[in-house]
Amino acid sequence: MGTGHWCGSRTFQRRGVSLCARVTTRIQIRVPSAWERVGWEGLDGVAWYRVSFTLSEREAAAPIRLSLGPIDDHDITWINGVEVGRTAGYAVPRNYIVPTAVAYAGRNVIAIRVEDGAGDGGPTRSPSDVYLDIGGVRTSLAGTWRFAVGEVSIKPDGQRINKVPTFLYNQMLHPLLNTPIAGVIWYQGESNANNDAQALAYRAQDVGNPRDIHPLNKEEVAHRLALLARVSSLRQSVTAAGPVSHACGANGQGHRHV
Repeated sequence: MGTGHWCGSRTFQRRGVSLCARVTTRIQIRVPSAWERVGWEGLDGVAWYRVSFTLSEREAAAPIRLSLGPIDDHDITWINGVEVGRTAGYAVPRNYIVPTAVAYAGRNVIAIRVEDGAGDGGPTRSPSDVYLDIGGVRTSLAGTWRFAVGEVSIKPDGQRINKVPTFLYNQMLHPLLNTPIAGVIWYQGESNANNDAQALAYRAQDVGNPRDIHPLNKEEVAHRLALLARVSSLRQSVTAAGPVSHACGANGQGHRHV
């Protein structure tokens, strides 16, 4: 691949700045995978992905949808130099309808501009999320893509820093040593989010996030913890929990909970 515009044959501009990178590289990357996990640890900024696919005359005439799964954080996606979609948000699945006449018989090129501010970057979920739907038939796009770094912002990953011994204590706890407090409310998340089917089914019925350890409704989690604190620390008479079983016994008709 020689020097050229990364997103296709056209030059796209926003506020006078070209959105397309000029590249002279043949770097390859596995898609999907966070770029930090395949050799680009600590990289934040903008990176480009590019892959080609081939259509027959019949396929080019059929409705085409491009699925990329969630991309961390923001993307702009082109096919053959024509923008087909853009999405902000690391957890939002990308599904783009390809306009008529954008894809054609023969070789076609997908290019994606990914902007990441922190943590993992790029397409990060399952290979089954990355495909073309051509007239109802899925063709996988998971595998080896070309990769180029457009803008670089290298900074320490906060999640890794937090695991350095004494870092959290010195920064977050030591300044509070002389502050009188009645207690601490701590919620760490649910590490069994993707491991235990029973826990997953329970979470789906309540305020948990079935795809991540962090609940989306954090306000409700905080409200419930505050109710527990009002009962245990402030001795207030409020309802802070549902029914609790104190005893269980068996009789001729089954089990009895008290």
